[in-house]
Amino acid sequence: MCSNRGYMDATRSWAVDESRRDGTAAVLCPKLDQAEAIYERLISAAKSVAQDAGERADFDSARVELGSLACELMDWMKQPRSSKTAPAQSDDEAEGTPAGSDVVHSIDFRSVRWFGTIYSFTTNQAPVVRLLYEHWQAGKPDVGDETLLFSVDPEAPPARLSTLFRDHPAWGTMIVGGGSKGTHRLSTPEA
Repeated sequence: MCSNRGYMDATRSWAVDESRRDGTAAVLCPKLDQAEAIYERLISAAKSVAQDAGERADFDSARVELGSLACELMDWMKQPRSSKTAPAQSDDEAEGTPAGSDVVHSIDFRSVRWFGTIYSFTTNQAPVVRLLYEHWQAGKPDVGDETLLFSVDPEAPPARLSTLFRDHPAWGTMIVGGGSKGTHRLSTPEA
């Protein structure tokens, strides 16, 4: 994560110069402005956290929001030059998936439409779903349970995925066992 203002300014300068070459500055600049505002909020919250533990929620919120925006920008930058347009957005702020697709998710993965079924996830479940989605999208669907559990909280991960998703409608339908013991994946419905 960026640790100083100079880094943000250098990154902005490079990104804007790079994007002018293929006409994407109009798309990239608003995202960079958004990242800068979140960064400033994160720094402000970090100072407050150092003084008052009561501001921890705002700090965590800004950190997660900045991380999500960075992922969105990275995904967008990986697209082939000819298809770079504004990142896909639905009414619930979906990213990275074309409009009308069978799979759409909110920016924080708290809401996912998975082949026609809408699921809502808790703040602890969402990082697991994000990691499963990223691997599914990359064509490497199986993810180790330990890796998934550590995505929730590296300091104190939950004991088991089945406990984390107890009684959740996505467990066993959208989220299923992987090809080897101790792994899980997202299930793609049969065509």
